[in-house]
Amino acid sequence: MLKTLFIVPVLLIATLCFCASSDHDITIAQLSDLHLGMTGHPGSEQRLQQAIEMLQRQHLDAVIISGDIGDHFEQSWKQAREMLAAVKAPVYYVPGNHDVTAKTVSRYAKVFEHDYYSFTIKGIHFIAVDSQLLGNFSHFESKQPELPAKEDREAAEKMLEWLNGLHFSGPVIAVQHVPPDRSSERISPDNKPYWVLHDPWRTRELNVLRKLGVKDILAGHWHQGTIYEADGFTFHIAPATSWSPKSKLGFAIHKISPSGQVKTKFIYFAQQPFVK
Repeated sequence: MLKTLFIVPVLLIATLCFCASSDHDITIAQLSDLHLGMTGHPGSEQRLQQAIEMLQRQHLDAVIISGDIGDHFEQSWKQAREMLAAVKAPVYYVPGNHDVTAKTVSRYAKVFEHDYYSFTIKGIHFIAVDSQLLGNFSHFESKQPELPAKEDREAAEKMLEWLNGLHFSGPVIAVQHVPPDRSSERISPDNKPYWVLHDPWRTRELNVLRKLGVKDILAGHWHQGTIYEADGFTFHIAPATSWSPKSKLGFAIHKISPSGQVKTKFIYFAQQPFVK
């Protein structure tokens, strides 16, 4: 009996200590490539709703949407905001190449206010980058990187100037739609320039992110969940919720420690309509 009385308090103390240490982490859900209203692959709204119902069972500090919100501009953006309001956690949006160019960013701003900005969640700083300004993603089949439009280049310069003016105390994580680079193993859907940023803007952005102390970049665009190292960063690519030619659909959950260490888990839907 004495042994039992001794063991129970010890186990209780151990449990309380574990919970206390866990409470210092933040939990972020990352959804990407929602593609609401996509006619070629119907059902994206139902799959987003499925993701929302799964998120409602998570204890989240925030939700990040990393681009390609919808294919019908304001109609899709407003629908996404209405649907994601059910999550009951702050939702931060980053535009994708299906959402904006420099010519359409004013329309985006009327719904989401900013296409690039920073925010803080419990001491962890995030930089939301409009990656569409750092390349040309107009032609999927292009074999060579194409020069961005003049308006995009001018907007990119303004965004890079804004980035250069940022200062943070504490961990910083970048969020954008298009990953700056592949890994040394060239992990991506294929080798087309469509999937990554283009120089000189890629190198200029990465140099600023290094100066700011960024070690992890959350991105989407590839429609597949993967984690890899490149350019001195760790890239966490969330799977799509909408469709994928060969990968499972779902979303990412990131556990981030007070020191900024990111641990990522991919959560996939039970039904996978595009994987056979």
